[in-house]
Amino acid sequence: MCFAAAAGMQPAGKEKAMYENFLLYGSRGRDETIVGYDWHMEDPKAVVCIVHGIGEHSGRYERVAGAFAEAGIAAAAIDLKGHGVSYGKRGHCSPRNEILEEVDMMLEWVGKKYGEDVPSVLYGHSMGGNIALDYVARGRYNRDVSAYIISAPWIRLARKVPKGQYEMVKLLAKVCPSFSISSGVKQEDLGDPVSVGEYERDKLVHDRISVSTAFDGFNTGKNIEDGSAFGEDSVTGKPILIMHGTDDRICSIEGTEKAVAHLGDGCEYVRWKGLKHEIHNGGDESNGDEVIEKMVRWIGEMTERI
Repeated sequence: MCFAAAAGMQPAGKEKAMYENFLLYGSRGRDETIVGYDWHMEDPKAVVCIVHGIGEHSGRYERVAGAFAEAGIAAAAIDLKGHGVSYGKRGHCSPRNEILEEVDMMLEWVGKKYGEDVPSVLYGHSMGGNIALDYVARGRYNRDVSAYIISAPWIRLARKVPKGQYEMVKLLAKVCPSFSISSGVKQEDLGDPVSVGEYERDKLVHDRISVSTAFDGFNTGKNIEDGSAFGEDSVTGKPILIMHGTDDRICSIEGTEKAVAHLGDGCEYVRWKGLKHEIHNGGDESNGDEVIEKMVRWIGEMTERI
């Protein structure tokens, strides 16, 4: 993989966005263009690298990145393959090795921009949490990342997948990997309506997931939950903050709590009562500010320790 940067191509509807966009190119150059988001800051205490969830895009993390900026923390993100304004069929975020390489590219870009002395945090939400935990297990630069934040990860889905459906996804992933199905994500299950925003009217949001993406998520989640994902290449001793809301109807909090046992002594787990899937966007009685404040404090404490 190689990378190149360009600014000023923000998605529609983000004319006043705090970020600037940059481009990362895969092995086939402009045929594999990944769009990045840069919430720049001079001399930050840390930089957070964001990995979004299925069907969304990184522009939705502007409120979170804004809170980071107020605390002297820079942020960067990418629209994964098949999402936002990056290349690929909508929802086809697979094979997983290519997705981990996209995370490599973002970390390389951040390293060149801020230098090796600035602590880096890999922050993944939902499917992004599945990817970030996979990165803990086998990512190329997992030892170079200073800390990890895992938000409502897809380890196990809240609704049990019937065996017959799983076997069908497994078969289709082999013969027609980019075939897509509905993700089933509903706006009302995400969080506080004001914080979530006009999710279903956002032209960069979609409800598709390819069968190979689903199969990658199922298998990786299972291996994380039972601990088999973490071998000699893993860095489970790193500081890890993992959080989940009790009212999550998309990803199972029980799966997350089983996985916590495999993440080492450096792992802190927070169970947020009453919060929905997008814990940074709250729930019926919260806008998620307390989650964002927790992340800001945790990053500050982490930077003081290292």
